[in-house]
Amino acid sequence: MATDKNRIMISLDDKNLEKLELLIEDARDRRGMRLTKSQIIELLLNTVDYFDDIMGAIYSKK
Repeated sequence: MATDKNRIMISLDDKNLEKLELLIEDARDRRGMRLTKSQIIELLLNTVDYFDDIMGAIYSKK
């Protein structure tokens, strides 16, 4: 079901990384989370089968 984080290889260019960081900051601000960026990324990766699902959601918010 969830992607094994030890087996995933992610290649992000600067633009995608910046969008992911903004998404993480927005999630922390709106929900009052006290999680680190790495904890939020781990949660995201554990809730989708493919990293492309995350990036697709980011691009669809344009």
